Amino acid sequence: MPVKMRPLFIQDVKTLKKFLSPSYPAAALNPKTKRMSLNSLESYIRRAKASDNVWTSVFYKDNPDGTEKVLALIMGQKSLSGQGLQLLDIYFNPASSSIPDQADYKEIIKNLFLQASIEGEIKGIVLACARQSKLFWNTLEVYTSDFSPWNPVALDAERDAITFTKINSWPQSWAFVPSPVGLIAVKADTEKILQVEWLDYRKKIENPEIKDLAASDGYVDAKGYLLGKKEAHDLFDSTRKVSERLLFPLLKEAQTQLFQYIRGERKSFDLPLLDQEGTPLQKAVWQAIKEIPYGDAVSYEEIALRITDRDEERARNLTRAVGAACGANAIGIIIPCHRVIAKDGKLQGYAYGVKKKDWLLAMEVMGFKPKDR
Repeated sequence: MPVKMRPLFIQDVKTLKKFLSPSYPAAALNPKTKRMSLNSLESYIRRAKASDNVWTSVFYKDNPDGTEKVLALIMGQKSLSGQGLQLLDIYFNPASSSIPDQADYKEIIKNLFLQASIEGEIKGIVLACARQSKLFWNTLEVYTSDFSPWNPVALDAERDAITFTKINSWPQSWAFVPSPVGLIAVKADTEKILQVEWLDYRKKIENPEIKDLAASDGYVDAKGYLLGKKEAHDLFDSTRKVSERLLFPLLKEAQTQLFQYIRGERKSFDLPLLDQEGTPLQKAVWQAIKEIPYGDAVSYEEIALRITDRDEERARNLTRAVGAACGANAIGIIIPCHRVIAKDGKLQGYAYGVKKKDWLLAMEVMGFKPKDR
């Protein structure tokens, strides 16, 4: 069963009391008796859920009988010390029947980083957990060993904590490759390529995570606008071999392969890709797109024919759905939906813009490359 995440509910108060014992947050104690009670803990949860500065979640798995096996509770405090850090206190279920195994710990860790990634104002996280949760710490160390100095410190008598920042020690990050028609941004974690974006030169970057990292690498000006084409290429050429920002091995390899591809030196990618969520039809389309050779172009209808065993009537009815599936592909270029065109040869829509699709096809089909600068 997969690990799932949901919000913390008020009715979780009894479970939470067990998880937190004996390290109750001071704010959860009865202000008069300085002791824990269900009422004081419930008041604490209500205040936490109403606060914009607190994040609360539950990790669980479904039991065969439809009930939940709660694995962990997360209490997060945003904007720690005004540094853009988020403190995440992790409390695991003390019941022996609900202690996570190593695979569960790994899924919890990945989800914590993913949730923090989408919060633009968060620059990093401080993970805090009881030091006796040795399997959690071992799993976290293995998961982050490729890119992060391993230095947990004592947070208090019961817990250790370790800090990760989006700039230098984050297991889901972006790398950048300039092309003649925009800056390519590729996102990966330590195991899979997750996403590709293609940014326009001289335009404002809206994605806060990309903007922060691109600014750290020098591609963004003080107002949040991407540099021009020449400046981006000059910067990439000067820092390609030595970068201040650590790129873990898979992300560095993705950057290298995309650079080689844009230069016309690579015709296929050898990268592990995220199994994107989608309908069976979308997944079939993405698989068919992967099989289109470099330098070739096929129609939306031809893709529909391939996924319907050449059923012409079904294929005609699915042509628009094929186009929509191409638009939903989050790993463009690597999954080459630019090689799918209209039956009459027109390029039609492309998630990154028709100009970029035209450039990719010109590069692949005719070996044409505009000047970099």
